[in-house]
Amino acid sequence: TELLIRKPVPFFTGPKFISQNGFTAVKYLASLKSLIPIIKNSKLKLLPIDSEMNMSNVLLSQNSENLDIVSVEMGKNIFDYANTVEVIGSNIKVEKSKPHNRKEDGKKIMLRENYPYINTLGEAKRKAGELLELHSQNAPRITIKLSKVNMEYIKAGDTITLHFDAHGIEKGLYTVLEIRQGIGDIVEYDFGSY
Repeated sequence: TELLIRKPVPFFTGPKFISQNGFTAVKYLASLKSLIPIIKNSKLKLLPIDSEMNMSNVLLSQNSENLDIVSVEMGKNIFDYANTVEVIGSNIKVEKSKPHNRKEDGKKIMLRENYPYINTLGEAKRKAGELLELHSQNAPRITIKLSKVNMEYIKAGDTITLHFDAHGIEKGLYTVLEIRQGIGDIVEYDFGSY
């Protein structure tokens, strides 16, 4: 027998979230629709990934007069380097690779991740592609120590503009990855490329 489908049928997924917290489940399901979950004032909102809700008009640069910048450091990559990614789902396994890089002596450097809630081959390929892109690019971590005056409303996940030519940081959008309170009013902010 032959099966013919004459009109497009919507694709439904039914992932199993075993030993996963609720936020991880919501984040995964939202990512299928290019959305990002945000918790603000104890309420969950789903926003488009490129939403301007998380963009601030703050510019940190060597010329910032209203900000007391103590130090700027550029660290190593945010993610460990990998040129091969293997995603293991529920009875599914997908491997994606980029050509081996001379920088790494042509070695195969593998990242293996387990996502038990991924049930389809398409979802596993998409996740492997995302991980491969993250782990094969040069994305340095930038740490800036400064006074928290005029920075009180910046929170992790916000996107701000950085520009420090003297440190090799070109003007562009960067995401606040982590905020660490220091002694007194000095705060350390970790940034990654947007």
